[in-house]
Parts: sequence; structure tokens; C-alpha cells
Amino acid sequence: MPAQDDLYQLKKWKKKMNEKELQEKYIQIQILQAQLEEYQKELENIAMKQSEIDALKKALNDLEEQKNKKSFSIVGHGIFVESELKNTSDVLVNVGANVLIKKSIKDALKMLEEQQAEIVKINASLIMNAQGIQSKIIELQEELQKSVSKQK
Repeated sequence: MPAQDDLYQLKKWKKKMNEKELQEKYIQIQILQAQLEEYQKELENIAMKQSEIDALKKALNDLEEQKNKKSFSIVGHGIFVESELKNTSDVLVNVGANVLIKKSIKDALKMLEEQQAEIVKINASLIMNAQGIQSKIIELQEELQKSVSKQK
């Protein structure tokens, strides 16, 4: 009888270990899916930033045509004043900490091109990482499926 009892205990222990492994894999999948969602949100933010830079580049390229035309300039939170563009060859660029420097349109466009190049690199890196996470999720799901099938 002890051998039969030992065999029963061994099966019971094995089942408990399999359940624990299944739970761990399921938790890993949930963690990876949360990370994947964060990458997807970041990719959406990058796409928005890319669109903003494209719009800004177009506005800078169109600025020369606006010389001596009336427009409205922002004074503060939702308040504008009528103004007239006199100088369309230079712009003020915020370089951080509310410090503004004067740049030519050409230099401002170059700066935007550099920002876009950096964004493209970051985007490619995020896509690669997201694909790696997606692959790991699929791998874990397949392992989970096999383990569940074995238990049946």
C-alpha cells in the first residue's frame, strides 16, 4: 500500500506543479500584453508628433508668402491680437526652459528634419521591441495551450 500512496502523492504534486506553471505563464502573458499596449500607445504618440512636425514644416515653408499680411498672434491663454508679419525670414525657437533663440527658416527646418530623423529611429526601435513582445506572447500562449491539452 505505501507504494500506491506514494504514487498518488507524486501525481498530486505533479498536478500542483503544472497548475503553478500554468498560472506563471498566464501572468507572464498578461504582463507582456500590458507592455505591448504601452508600446502601442507610444507608437501612436510618435505618429502624432510626426504629424505635428509635418504641419509645422509646411507652415514654415508657407511663411514667406504671408509677409505683410494681417494675422492674429496669441497673447496668452486663448487671447489673440491682430498683427502684421514684417519679418518672415526668421523665427524664434524655444530651446527649453522657455529660452528662445532666433533662427532662420532654413535652420528651423533643418532642426525639424533632425527631430524627424530621431523620431524615425525611435519608432523603428519601438516596433522591433513590440514585435519581440508579440512573439513571446504567442510562444507562451502555445506553451500554455500544450500544457492544458496534456492535462485533459
